[in-house]
Amino acid sequence: MSDFCIMRTAKLKSLGNIAGSLAHAFRERQTLNADQNRQHRNINLGGKTANEVMLKIKSMLPEKRRKDAVLAIEYLFTASPEIMNKMTLKEQREYFKDCLKWLKTNYGEDNLVFAGIHEDETTPHCYAYVLPLDNGKLNAKKWLGGRKKLSDMQSHFHQNVGAKFGMNRGLKGSKAKHQTVKKYYDQVNHISQVPAPEKPTNKQLLAAATGFNTEWLDQLLSTAKSVPSLQNQIKLASELRRTLALQQVKLDTRESEIGNIEMMKGKLIAGLKQLERDRHQVNQKLSESDSKHAKDIHEYQKRVQALEAALNDFESRKMDFIP
Repeated sequence: MSDFCIMRTAKLKSLGNIAGSLAHAFRERQTLNADQNRQHRNINLGGKTANEVMLKIKSMLPEKRRKDAVLAIEYLFTASPEIMNKMTLKEQREYFKDCLKWLKTNYGEDNLVFAGIHEDETTPHCYAYVLPLDNGKLNAKKWLGGRKKLSDMQSHFHQNVGAKFGMNRGLKGSKAKHQTVKKYYDQVNHISQVPAPEKPTNKQLLAAATGFNTEWLDQLLSTAKSVPSLQNQIKLASELRRTLALQQVKLDTRESEIGNIEMMKGKLIAGLKQLERDRHQVNQKLSESDSKHAKDIHEYQKRVQALEAALNDFESRKMDFIP
């Protein structure tokens, strides 16, 4: 009987990789193995849209980084279908909660950007995105660098999470390669499906190849009625996808420029606040100086009045000596 705890990772090395993964997570692109009638049961933690999470990730990434740096790591947590399907909903939630707690302990709570639970696929699973930041720098090798670290990570996860729920660890020291998140998605969602799936339609095949939803495809196909074959339709869809990719690059550039402008705006606001503080200090000093000068003038006037009184008294007495 299969009763293994399952943890998979995927290195995301570009903003495009992250955007594509988030689009899948938020069901903003067509997912053939997901049941639309159960999508309302999915849970998002840390963001409401892919764009919101994307902006959050961009704001946290260091400006200076290697071209081949791993920008984010996607984690997937689940268990063998046999044991997952026997767990109650409460038990599943507790298991996923402990998975995320384990992730926060290993990466730091601040580096856990977003997490969610998919209930609309055959086997429920939790997924999360972490930034491999180590003292402000991207350093994925600290966690995923080499076969031994991956094996130790699996053991640590089993000891601290899986074993608590009566799950076993995969065979330690096995020569089997670590299975990626993508390969897991391709396999686990079909393990417990007894009936054979229906043959997909041409539109579904085209949607899977291009990543477009059916509404986009309807528009595309309506403009391609004169195209004699499905092969030409796929070619047109691929050309459109390349055009959209170029537009995405332009949008990423524009977002970067906006970020720089916002940064400059912040510095200007900080400078203006400092000038205001300096102006207040100068006004305060001028006020203190004016008060001091007013006091000196008052003392001077008193002395002048005293001298004038003495002079008048002297003149009065002098008149007494004049015959």
